[in-house]
Amino acid sequence: MYRIESFLSARLFLVPEKVDKQVFFVSNISGRLSLYKMKVGGSVPEPLLPPEISLQNPHLIGNLYKPFPKLGKILVMVDNDGDEDYKPMLVSMNGGYPEPAFTEMMDAMGMVIGPAAALACGRLTEDELNQLDEVVNSSEIAASQSNFVRIAQLDYEFHRILAEATGNRHLSRYLLHLHQVATRFNFAAWKRDRNAVPSIDEHRQIVEIMRQRDIEAAKVSMRAHIENARQRIVGSMAATE
Repeated sequence: MYRIESFLSARLFLVPEKVDKQVFFVSNISGRLSLYKMKVGGSVPEPLLPPEISLQNPHLIGNLYKPFPKLGKILVMVDNDGDEDYKPMLVSMNGGYPEPAFTEMMDAMGMVIGPAAALACGRLTEDELNQLDEVVNSSEIAASQSNFVRIAQLDYEFHRILAEATGNRHLSRYLLHLHQVATRFNFAAWKRDRNAVPSIDEHRQIVEIMRQRDIEAAKVSMRAHIENARQRIVGSMAATE
């Protein structure tokens, strides 16, 4: 027979991620799953979320958090009192109360997406344009199957191709960082609305414009795409409040 104390003392330490000299991880050392950090060489784990917030097991919902050191923030998926409606939130890497993440991110995206679209429009190769077509075709298939996880993957792939086509590695890296966050918001909105078709249709239109090498139209269409995404996310969030 095992002593009951051996079961009561069992603790989970899940999905660790090292950032500089710190390790972030999910654990139930407080009795419920939450986000912690500690020094690489060893230290007392520091809770990063208020005690009333309990996280889901990351093995059940996939990516639960993502540190962004340059922002000093962690993107974490949090639901509302266990309703399993997970929304991306930002919390300081030093801990605190999570806040909605998308406003600043969408503003930043809106400022750079026009010039990025202009660069990509002039530099996309025929092979890259064909890749974009294939991504859109695959997205339409995924949408017909309500496979929102796959749609999110393809959405990121679509914007990755465009970002890398700018030919500017600094701009590309910045855009991809923003799209990592944006994809999580879009996924949450698509899943709640059970509809990703408008986003995919906009991708189709963007590819057609890029093929025509219409730089001004490319800038307009990409800015509209980002603004439409913002409105869809806001509308979807408002519908759940």
